[in-house]
Amino acid sequence: MWASIGSDGNIYPCGHVSTDGMESYGNILEQNLSEIWNGEKRKKVLKSMPNGKCRICSPASLRRNALMSFLSELDRETQEELINEVQ
Repeated sequence: MWASIGSDGNIYPCGHVSTDGMESYGNILEQNLSEIWNGEKRKKVLKSMPNGKCRICSPASLRRNALMSFLSELDRETQEELINEVQ
């Protein structure tokens, strides 16, 4: 499962469900990606999915998930550098 980052820094399960009122995993401006990606809110969502996969997501979305997992392993300084480059 991949994620969608809102303009306010909130990280949502995916672009399909990043709507007003949807609970986010956390905010990238307040927490580092590792804390959010490996946090309890995301784990709870993953447990609710059959075989750990979303029925809506395509194979491309699963590759995005792998990228997010990679990014979550980066140290805080590297994460901040990447965030600053895209802002």
